[in-house]
Amino acid sequence: MGVFQQKRTITRMLGFLCLFNALVIIGLSYRQQWVPLKEANNTVLKLPRAALENLLKIYRNAVASKTKQHAVPRLTPIEKPKTYPSKSGCFPYFSKLGVQAVAENDCNKPYVTMNKSGRLGNKMCQYASLYLLRHLFGVRLATHKQVAIFDEMHTTLDKIFKNIDIPVKKPDCFVGDARGTTYTSLYDKLYRAEATAQNTITSNIIIESLLDTPYHIYNFPAPRDLLLEHRNLIHSLFNFRDEVKQNAIRNIDNVLRSFNATYHHRDFPIVTVHVRRTDYERHLKNRFNLTQLDKLYFINAFEFYKKRFCGSSEQVIKDLKPPM
Repeated sequence: MGVFQQKRTITRMLGFLCLFNALVIIGLSYRQQWVPLKEANNTVLKLPRAALENLLKIYRNAVASKTKQHAVPRLTPIEKPKTYPSKSGCFPYFSKLGVQAVAENDCNKPYVTMNKSGRLGNKMCQYASLYLLRHLFGVRLATHKQVAIFDEMHTTLDKIFKNIDIPVKKPDCFVGDARGTTYTSLYDKLYRAEATAQNTITSNIIIESLLDTPYHIYNFPAPRDLLLEHRNLIHSLFNFRDEVKQNAIRNIDNVLRSFNATYHHRDFPIVTVHVRRTDYERHLKNRFNLTQLDKLYFINAFEFYKKRFCGSSEQVIKDLKPPM
């Protein structure tokens, strides 16, 4: 008898639960419009743009916070930094670390511009030095727009070289006032930032930008050791335009005419010497109270090296002759 009553009680409870669920479903049907499954799958949720951007921002912050919480600081750095540039005057760089380059069209990221003054040699050196900052530290770069005919980097270089690809600064994508600095100071800042960032990454690639504000380099950098170390890269930056090479060959042919030879048809090497004059003569006088070397010096120098070259060649030929 007791077992029967238990079964009846359980049956009544199950019946009561089924009735309650049915009433809930009926109540929801009055509050919500039911649509076919096919129509529901094709329905697009329409929210205001501001609400969508706010949801996206919340999601990104949550992901960044979660990633930061799970990031385990490195006990030992991937590569220990060398002496910082501000103390040594040198330009060290990490060989095992890499920095993901910031997209040039990411207008929200800081950038670096370079002093555009000087003649061709200055502009080439400044352009190469600026390019190395992106190559080593992944920062955005820009050259200044034209202000005067002889005071613009991109136009001057683009007339001679075919692959000048650092973009010209435009107000819509290079916003904010750049902070003035020297090349050594900025290099030191980026090098220190890279040394610090390696403690929070799990690979050898740094993704975050190392720059926190726009900078303008106002001096005339010439990091000789850095340029020499990356000479193959620097060489690839300056590919002469075809018309420039043709004019150079034409000038060489005019000089070689007295030797009955041309640039492409000759049996001797060509050695050219660049003698800097123009403003250099004034710098020598004002800064060191010196004068330019005269023509006789260069004649004697050429004779010295011609005798040295010919003497070395005769000695090599003599050494190659088999003993009698």
